[in-house]
Amino acid sequence: MASEPITDLKISDGEQGARIFKTLNNTVLIMGGGQLGEKNKNAKLTKDKVRVIRYLRNVAKFSLKDIAWQFDVSVSAISEICSGRNWGWLSTI
Repeated sequence: MASEPITDLKISDGEQGARIFKTLNNTVLIMGGGQLGEKNKNAKLTKDKVRVIRYLRNVAKFSLKDIAWQFDVSVSAISEICSGRNWGWLSTI
């Protein structure tokens, strides 16, 4: 079932969030709802570490692989942080 996100619910730091999708047959699907960021029991990173990761990638131009090694997470996790797919709700300041 292919779906396109139609909107994101407004969420703040650590609140439960969800994404609303409209599917091809015009039904609505709501996904998500877990704890965000460091409040998630499985989180390896904190807000401060995510801000450092973004700085290292965007300003200092470190490679994804080097950043991932430094923070003991996967390269894909770093990529998703830098693209805003993960931790996108966190401001850069």
